[in-house]
Amino acid sequence: MDRFWEQGLISRLRPYEPALVVTAGEPLPAPLAAAAADGAARATGRPAVLVAGSGAELNGMLPALAVADADSVPLVVLVRGGTAADLEAGRERAGALPDTLRLTEPVTGWNTRVDRPEDLDLVLEAAFTDLARRRPRPLLIELAVEALPRLTAVPPSGTASGPAAARRWAGAPGPAVGEEPTGDPAAGLAGGLLAGLSGPGDGGGDPAGGRAGQTGADGAYGDPAGPGGRRDGTAGPETFVDRRWIDQVAAALVRGRQPAIIAGGGAAGAAESLRRLAETLGAPVFLTLAGRGLLPAEHPLAVEGLGAAPARRWLEEADVLLVVGTTLSPAEHGDLQLKGRVVHIDRDAERLGRNTPVWLALPGDAAPVLAALARRVEAEQARPGGPEVYLGATGPEQRRREVARLKDDLAAAPQMVPEAIAAWFAGLEPRLTAAEPGALSVVEANLLPVPGPRSLLVPVRLGQPGYAIPAAWGAVRATGRPARAITSPAGLLAAAAVLPWIASLGAGLEILVRLDAGDEGEEPGVPLDGRPGLPGGVTGLPGAGGGQGLGSAVAAFFRRAAGAFRLEWDEPGPRGAVPFARLRPAEPAGQGAGGF
Repeated sequence: MDRFWEQGLISRLRPYEPALVVTAGEPLPAPLAAAAADGAARATGRPAVLVAGSGAELNGMLPALAVADADSVPLVVLVRGGTAADLEAGRERAGALPDTLRLTEPVTGWNTRVDRPEDLDLVLEAAFTDLARRRPRPLLIELAVEALPRLTAVPPSGTASGPAAARRWAGAPGPAVGEEPTGDPAAGLAGGLLAGLSGPGDGGGDPAGGRAGQTGADGAYGDPAGPGGRRDGTAGPETFVDRRWIDQVAAALVRGRQPAIIAGGGAAGAAESLRRLAETLGAPVFLTLAGRGLLPAEHPLAVEGLGAAPARRWLEEADVLLVVGTTLSPAEHGDLQLKGRVVHIDRDAERLGRNTPVWLALPGDAAPVLAALARRVEAEQARPGGPEVYLGATGPEQRRREVARLKDDLAAAPQMVPEAIAAWFAGLEPRLTAAEPGALSVVEANLLPVPGPRSLLVPVRLGQPGYAIPAAWGAVRATGRPARAITSPAGLLAAAAVLPWIASLGAGLEILVRLDAGDEGEEPGVPLDGRPGLPGGVTGLPGAGGGQGLGSAVAAFFRRAAGAFRLEWDEPGPRGAVPFARLRPAEPAGQGAGGF
């Protein structure tokens, strides 16, 4: 891809402070570049920019765009097209898709084409503004050759380009433009990964902090939340949560017998308001995978996961349920039989009540809505007599005792993960973690220690092999935080193009490879490397040539080849019961790398 055009594009994107800018091609093919942008956006909550130099590269990104659309990941995708005349006439071009906009319509919030350079800044402004105000989704902009920015291009004076949209993501001080450190092999490679526009130590910040949607004088709460996919490029009707609805929900929670809260990734910017509301009510907070870290695992009201039998019974018996920032996808939780009144809060009005009937739907941003709700609940409970004056209501202290019994029941319930693996997961260092569904079950993911919100990147609905490693790589580049990727042998091979760039990261990135992970329909049962004495039940997939499975072949290869990537390969000891190998940057000479 034209390096001159790339630098001109960076100058146009800099004011918006994207989490990361990634170009497809060398050294990373399009699917891995898309996964890297996805991981950066999930870890920071800020949009990442993905650049495709041709229709062929965009074609490779389509599965990743479908994942991002399903999981509400903010991406801005820029595609280099042909001339404006060719695009308008629909002429076929070598290496191009026949109709980019029509093909990507199902997996984007909206898409458009830019034919003139003077329109580029306005469209970028619209894209970043839309992602700040609505449900995050991939947005795609096709650039005609005439609209490609050059290095000397400067946004027209007097336009609203850049800073206005950037301030909507200003939960943290504006990051400096990041450059590759001296000696990094990624520096200077044509068509390679562009430097993340957030600095290595930025940490991402909280996008909710600078968004619109604070309490207004009109008594409304929340962020504008229109339909998340208008294709005419205009803003939808601004929907605010009426104060009377807040009062009604607060009264229902206070007067309830067994209220409960379910929080997902859409509440990542509202952790403090969520904690305040839960502690005021004495209600348990059930955390989805994307919501883990909103409350610390040791918090007395935190319940991690909705799948265990005691948790499901509690939710079925709850008379009032507040669902925040999640659609309760059956892909993660199965079908929940919620019999109480469900209040659903989500920025996207189209997702309210999608997977479960609701009593009241509140379209709005979680942070201001929960803050308003917490204040109203405090006022309601401060009334003379407290909530106990209502027939059947329970007070906060009684609810806390019930939650403590629930957590005792969860601790005593039969474990769905082998004890050795559960103990090993519990002993891992809390890190930002990207994982693939084929390498990690939902139950196992709930056992991983996390350092805070936006720390568990698991595309449960549509994840595929090869996602975890580039996603973790992108998250490290965007945040500067140590990260972990959990993958399968197939995922490791699919993401092999990322391996040369891991050792040069300033923050640590380790890869856990599940050697007993197999493809559906194949029969496991071959011991790793055919050697007796390895962990009981740890098997690889039978290879096409007989005798050796994929896990065995991957282990054998990386024992020999890890050093070429400046990485080290560790395996479980002969008597262990953990079917994971670890691949991580090699320690400097004279320092031990440690093991399992």
